[in-house]
Amino acid sequence: MDTGQFIRELNAVTTDEISAEINTQLINYIKYSDGAINRIFFGGAGGGFSQAVQDNGGSDFPKMYISNVISEVADYGFNTAVRSACSDVQAWFLDHHQSVGETIVLNYFGAKFSSYISQEAASALKLKLCDNSFITGFAAEAAANDDYHKILNYWLMMKRLDNSAFLDVVNAWNTVDILKRIVDTYPSFCWLDLVNPLFSPGGASFADIFGSVRNACNAETLTGTECVSDVIDITSSGAPVTAQYIISRYTTGLDVKKWIESSSGYSTGANLSLPTSQTKEKAPASDIGCVIGGTGIVLKGGKVKAVETVNAGDILINNGGGYSVPSGELVISNHVKMLYSLNDDTPFMSPDHVILTPQGYKCLDPEAARQTNPGLEFGIIRENDSFYRGVMDGGGNLAVNVERVRKINVAPNEGKACYDIHISDGRKNYITENGYVCFANYPEITAGSIIGGLEKAKRTEEFKNLAKENRELFEAAFGKVAVEYFLSM
Repeated sequence: MDTGQFIRELNAVTTDEISAEINTQLINYIKYSDGAINRIFFGGAGGGFSQAVQDNGGSDFPKMYISNVISEVADYGFNTAVRSACSDVQAWFLDHHQSVGETIVLNYFGAKFSSYISQEAASALKLKLCDNSFITGFAAEAAANDDYHKILNYWLMMKRLDNSAFLDVVNAWNTVDILKRIVDTYPSFCWLDLVNPLFSPGGASFADIFGSVRNACNAETLTGTECVSDVIDITSSGAPVTAQYIISRYTTGLDVKKWIESSSGYSTGANLSLPTSQTKEKAPASDIGCVIGGTGIVLKGGKVKAVETVNAGDILINNGGGYSVPSGELVISNHVKMLYSLNDDTPFMSPDHVILTPQGYKCLDPEAARQTNPGLEFGIIRENDSFYRGVMDGGGNLAVNVERVRKINVAPNEGKACYDIHISDGRKNYITENGYVCFANYPEITAGSIIGGLEKAKRTEEFKNLAKENRELFEAAFGKVAVEYFLSM
């Protein structure tokens, strides 16, 4: 080993470099060691933190520090919701100079000089640091420049390499006054004082975390959605033309408020009055009426299969207690933006997915449903309407009950694929696992069957040209979605 090179590299480590490492590790400790803090205040962004720092610093420091920062956020009175933790933060810094500060630096030296971590390096460095001529020259240099960072560097590296050899160096250095003073004061060296000002109000690290915390206090949390129908026009006969809209309600700073009340430990009990808002957007239409992947479909005998796994050989139960036969062709849509459901069910259907009610088939967006099945009429489902819900008994028999629509639930689809089934024989409906009687919202002559037949006859392009020239007629016959899909192939 080149001991001279090792010494030169140790000498090159500055106090600023050590301070930067301590600062980085403390910031990561605050941001990433607590899952709730990471999600609410830092957007759930992943990041590494030292488990050794958390083990020595405890799990309460991030909560303490974030609470202290919130006490400086005046927006919406958040500073009144927490008591100041400034004195607790300072006490934590005072109590953890060695257990956290020194641990960070020792780990840093271990990583930076990993190629030197060996018994050979420990022995060579020990001989160098215990050499009388080295000690004399080193002590004179330290006294002349009033610079003790090199002494600390050697000390730390020796301790990281071999604790017993480290004690031998301590004994050798105790023979020189200036080095003995370092030896005597090292156990109480205030490592965290190197960064304490950065974490106090006005410091760079405080400002970094304050910005994220203040953004979280101003973030809007979605608290509810509902679908409403508005009259947008009147026909010549006086019939209303309606459109579906999604009302989304938000509360500002709600996640932070809940965190303060349940997690921080520094809540004052102040009753925050947070602002609310809402948006109103036209419900987006999907490609075709579908249910989200994984939705259970009831088969003969009461067995259930996920919609995307239904095959031509399966026998589905329909609302009459009889059976419907799927062709094996599935609608697959990756463009469903919004989902809905009724009462206490989780949203799982696209707005144009049609279900059976005592008044006929209905959905949230009947106009979009009619584009898929021209010539059929569908109504709008509303609160206080009724709908059919199928219930299977233990013997695999179906009972269909009438249930009132108490509420309509709407939620965005998080990019999941949606599916629907083509029925080739039997009633054009099927029962979902949660009991909805769903219309097989798919044209009798499917885009897939058209394309398959044309490919066999090698006349696809010819038929495409015909469809383009007579698009309105083709859409009336097969549905707008089917024609669009066929022309895009």
